[in-house]
Amino acid sequence: MEPENNNTGPADKYMNEKECAAAIGVCTKTLRRFRNLGMPHIKIGYGCYRYRWEDVNPWMVEHYGVGYKA
Repeated sequence: MEPENNNTGPADKYMNEKECAAAIGVCTKTLRRFRNLGMPHIKIGYGCYRYRWEDVNPWMVEHYGVGYKA
């Protein structure tokens, strides 16, 4: 029997575009602009992207001087 992983939380979760935009307080259009400027993301299909909080938050701090709590 494998041990259960209870370390799943906002920092471990892959967010879709709407979830990520809501987490950082911007609209999805702004999130797309951030993605085009180099925000870390994973493309999983045509027009389908996922974001990890542990990648997005440091990027926001580096580029905009703003950090968020997960």
